[in-house]
Amino acid sequence: MQELYTTCQDFIKSVKNSQSTSLLTVLLEGVNGSGKTALAAKLAIESDFLFVKMISPEMFVGKPDFTKVQEIVKVFEDAYKSNLSLIILDDIERLIEFIHIGSRFSNLLLQALLILIKKKAPNPERKLLIIGTTA
Repeated sequence: MQELYTTCQDFIKSVKNSQSTSLLTVLLEGVNGSGKTALAAKLAIESDFLFVKMISPEMFVGKPDFTKVQEIVKVFEDAYKSNLSLIILDDIERLIEFIHIGSRFSNLLLQALLILIKKKAPNPERKLLIIGTTA
């Protein structure tokens, strides 16, 4: 776990200090309860980024897909307003409502996330680090 933590700290330094890296996406994968979310939160707190936001499935209980997409897009738009931003996409499979039986998921949410995690900030001086967690 220490090696992973150190590697992630290096990613944070890279985003902060690099002239060419304005967008970096990291995925933490592991079994449920292994500490992925805790690690992401610890990194976010220690990063000293000006904008830090966690997007988790609990934020969207009972909301339709379109509303979920709108709220996620707003978080990314707000992140682009800051020079250094970090977004945590917690429990991605639950965010997109993935179900192993029949492989059902929300295509609307999946497509929105795919677009947002690849989209660079409109201003090249703005930097964004995205940390996703998944089992």
